[in-house]
Amino acid sequence: MARKKIFHPSEEWGRTAIFSRVGRAGRSVFYIRYSFNGHRYAERAGENLRAAERLLGLRHAAMRDNPNAFLPKTEMRRQKRDKEGPPFRKFYEGRFTEDYAAGRRSDYYKYVGRDLCDWFGDKKLGTITAANVDRFRHAKPADFPAPPTDYTGRDPRTRRPPSPSTIRRRLAVLQLVFEVAKRWRLVDSNPVVGVDRPKEPKNKKTNFLTRDEFHAMLAAAPPWLQPILSLAVNTGLRRKEIVSLRWEDINFEDRQAYISEDNKTGRGRYVPLNVTAVTLLRKQKDKVRQVQHETDPTRIIPWVFVDGEGSEYTTEKSRATVSRAYETVARLTRLGRGTTFHDLRHTAASWMVQAGVPLYEVQHVLGHRDSQTTQRYAHLTPERLQKAVDVLDAVRS
Repeated sequence: MARKKIFHPSEEWGRTAIFSRVGRAGRSVFYIRYSFNGHRYAERAGENLRAAERLLGLRHAAMRDNPNAFLPKTEMRRQKRDKEGPPFRKFYEGRFTEDYAAGRRSDYYKYVGRDLCDWFGDKKLGTITAANVDRFRHAKPADFPAPPTDYTGRDPRTRRPPSPSTIRRRLAVLQLVFEVAKRWRLVDSNPVVGVDRPKEPKNKKTNFLTRDEFHAMLAAAPPWLQPILSLAVNTGLRRKEIVSLRWEDINFEDRQAYISEDNKTGRGRYVPLNVTAVTLLRKQKDKVRQVQHETDPTRIIPWVFVDGEGSEYTTEKSRATVSRAYETVARLTRLGRGTTFHDLRHTAASWMVQAGVPLYEVQHVLGHRDSQTTQRYAHLTPERLQKAVDVLDAVRS
């Protein structure tokens, strides 16, 4: 219930320029009201009438003597609030995710943004400094604040320490967040620019399978997983690109698959299909038709890969199921080293390079935006380097 206003008429200021309310402690709190540039403002003035009259006199004097420089206190607070911007979590999970990331790699931004929101929380965008970002860049899981009681995810303090690659991804997304906020005029600067980032390791080791290792894994894999593994090795597609394939993306006549823009690079592309890939996709189409007939003959299943109920593997949880199944098969075959589903992409690239396919062509098959990414496979062509130095024998003789 709103507390009743008590007006204090004045010959100088009029009937409604000063009023008071009785506070919760039983004391009267005085307020002043005045108009400026067509807007009406109210301002707290203290606990006695004399103070209110004195403050109102000062405000009117300032408006009269220097109207161009005068700024009401409520307007000053509003400008300060606007300059500070919205809380980080509110902006990231709201406008950034809905207006910017929705048409892009939304799952990616959601995943990386979890760490950003856990660290910066409700801190206003405009108050985040380069020092705050630098502390985040060097933060360990134990440095994260305790999550709220209604937090549904995993406690950030119990997560694994971030790798250099994870830190680079975090800072890249954080810089993008501030660039978008700056473009939308919510902040004036980007505090991430200039913050030191871990360097990309040179000659990074690429884990890939030999043909014997892959065939052993393929034989040990459950039937539903086998075509996914085989297509990964025969195309070099990423996990998400494979499970997101629709039948409308497959061109059997031209032996091509279209990969939508919802991928790591944000660009669509066509991927050539070899005979093995085309054959397994035709068999997969028959399997999907059978699942459709057994579950609901009236519906049309658009996805290339589905489970026994006809559900796709496109959600984050179902994609994790594919990865866990792969890792289980890897343990069963006793590879003797760790491996992830993404290593099948490295395997496809490595086999192509070992067969003499130029790196330029490998780059375009894999959809690498930067040729430097493909250079990691250059060491797999030692025979070509050997031929290069063998030329010097002829020069010497």
